[in-house]
Amino acid sequence: DTVMQLLECKADPDAKRQDGRTALMCAAVKGHDTVVEVLLREGADVQASTSDGWTALMLAALDGHVGVVETIIGAQAHVNAKRANGWNALMYAALRGWTGAVEALLRAGAPVNEAKSSGFTPLMLAAQKGHIHVCEMLLKEGADVSVEASDRRSVTKIAADNGHTAVVELLQRHGGILRPATASPRRRPESASFELTSTPLAAAATLAAVSASACTIPRDAILQYTGTPRLRKT
Repeated sequence: DTVMQLLECKADPDAKRQDGRTALMCAAVKGHDTVVEVLLREGADVQASTSDGWTALMLAALDGHVGVVETIIGAQAHVNAKRANGWNALMYAALRGWTGAVEALLRAGAPVNEAKSSGFTPLMLAAQKGHIHVCEMLLKEGADVSVEASDRRSVTKIAADNGHTAVVELLQRHGGILRPATASPRRRPESASFELTSTPLAAAATLAAVSASACTIPRDAILQYTGTPRLRKT
């Protein structure tokens, strides 16, 4: 299989593409559980991050890959690692409404009331999108309905502004109140993006080429990738 072939040839599991993503990150964002397990077993750094702060755990949480989230947590990933803008894995999972990923992160001790740079908490992000089941999970774990974002809106106001009546009612049952406030311009939710320039191992991890039936990357094709593959010292 391609991933194992590259690792056996001493390919560095922590080599980064031009965008800073490692093979582990590439496998995590695609939900390739088996590749993630192989890379971790071969010593991939579970705490590695890109220059803009993305970690493998964040990328797995962003797309709701529960199995990968649990595997990475089991490898002792920092569940509250943050990007410069304050986003962490729980925030991404809450924003997208991934109940399984949210549950796994909460079980691992992810702080429920952490706020990103705009003051939005995981509960606010879930309420903004109308993810009522995620809101229920966060409230059960002690999410604070009284805090306000930097635009002075409460979580109840955020839910109301986005027309999520059921979420508003849920929040009010937990003590949430509506206060008039000046809303700031809406911002587009953040998302992961990927560059084509890659390392061979990152490419193989992205494609989940771990089975015996997967195509082998020819040596000359490997050498055509931008950047020379880094080798581990033996």
